[in-house]
Amino acid sequence: MEINIYKTYEIDDYLWNSIADGFNQSFEAHPVTTNDLRLQYRSNTYGYSFHAVCTDGEKVVGFNTIAPYIYKHNGENVLLGLSGSTFVIKEYRNDIFIFHDMYQALKAYCVKENMISFLGVPNENSYMYSIKFLKCKEIFTLSYYILPLNISRIIGKKNIFLVNFTSKIYALLVILLNGLAKTIWNSKERSVPYQISLENSFHSSRLASNYYKNIIKKNIKIWYRVVDENGIKTAYIMDFRQKDEKTLKALWFAVWSIFWKEKADVIMYVGTMNLKQAILTKVPAKFEPKRLPLTYNLLKINDPKIYKDIENPKNWDFSLLNLDVK
Repeated sequence: MEINIYKTYEIDDYLWNSIADGFNQSFEAHPVTTNDLRLQYRSNTYGYSFHAVCTDGEKVVGFNTIAPYIYKHNGENVLLGLSGSTFVIKEYRNDIFIFHDMYQALKAYCVKENMISFLGVPNENSYMYSIKFLKCKEIFTLSYYILPLNISRIIGKKNIFLVNFTSKIYALLVILLNGLAKTIWNSKERSVPYQISLENSFHSSRLASNYYKNIIKKNIKIWYRVVDENGIKTAYIMDFRQKDEKTLKALWFAVWSIFWKEKADVIMYVGTMNLKQAILTKVPAKFEPKRLPLTYNLLKINDPKIYKDIENPKNWDFSLLNLDVK
């Protein structure tokens, strides 16, 4: 077997077709096309990602991607890579080193691109592999914040009109009360050492796919995505900005707009909330749909002590905007 590293634009049509076939063998419930993959891997500030492709002769048996993003670290630009889009086809999964070797090959390549660390949000199946085998370290678990609209659907019951009507009235009262509150005090996000850079038209490249929606009103911009989660219509807030800053007014506008424009069962934000607000309620850990741990793996850089603060959960602004795992 052989592992090669490519940038997105270096992969030819034949290899893309083989990669898509590997995805569709591995994840039958979520089929993809070569165009889906190309768009996904171009949706960052650089316009390309780094890919490890493991082949056995002409056959693609494994694949892993690092998507590069510029972050602000205490005001300075640094390059971090988001690990994802990984598969090893079924008949080769007994070889536990395939993913490891692809990951190590990407580390060796990306350090030459001045990348300082890999980030990841491993699923339940790959978490222990990431921690024990790839030597990743967990920083924190992403939190869920929700505003339920049709509560009977959320708790797995049939549509009960009175229950849903009551929950919608409650949600509307929450929105209206917070609408009054924001006119008195418009809280702003707390500044943290690690924040994704919004330079170079970040949102238009990151949220290029047509399933992301955005609304602009004066100096407020919001982005969101509506997904059917096992029969529950879920509106995920991707980002909310007032003059490039997260504020209570921007969050309120996002919730208000989704409430009236989308027939959603629940409005949700996943990630850190470095902002004082009372519109969305934090979900207790035991009721979270699934655990989303953020991990890091520092590359071989000259002075790793500079980035020692990467392991502090309080130092992060990280959400679905950084890595859409939905």
